[in-house]
Amino acid sequence: PDKYFFPNQFSSEFNLLAHYQNTAQEIWAQTKGKITHLVSALGTSGTIMGISKYLKEKNPDLQVIAAQAERGHYIQGLKHMGEAIVPAIYNRKYIDKTVLIDSESAIHMTREIIQHEAIPAGMSSGAALMAAWSVVREVDQGCVVVIFPDRCEKYLSTSLFDPRKDLPCLLDSPEYLKSYSYMTQSRL
Repeated sequence: PDKYFFPNQFSSEFNLLAHYQNTAQEIWAQTKGKITHLVSALGTSGTIMGISKYLKEKNPDLQVIAAQAERGHYIQGLKHMGEAIVPAIYNRKYIDKTVLIDSESAIHMTREIIQHEAIPAGMSSGAALMAAWSVVREVDQGCVVVIFPDRCEKYLSTSLFDPRKDLPCLLDSPEYLKSYSYMTQSRL
């Protein structure tokens, strides 16, 4: 027992603490405290719990949006709290809204990120951006920060990179273009 360490990221308060002490403070500094919305995917919950705890201490009006996979999903790294073991570090009080994301939408958005932004994002990142897209359609102004929690290299053998899996292009949608334009403009 003294030779091994089991990080148990689903129960370790250090998972939450790492984001509380580092990621959240970096976001606060880089946005000069102007962040109005935080969007993050929901997996171990350490990222969203740590960041939201810190940011809500700084600004109680901050809105925290969780991108949660829908039931029966296949978005690796994400959870649907109704069908998964709820992480011990998860605390619902830090989340203001949950956006359910389906697998195909997450995969498609991930492809868009990779192709159009040259960011090697993973499926959880696509889900997070889908949730952020729903947020920017509802707000007139603000500073929306979205966390990309994963990279694509662990998905190379999945449907994310299957050329036979053709999905419609979101960029063809005028609604997407308007939201995308809004998301990429600096509001600081």
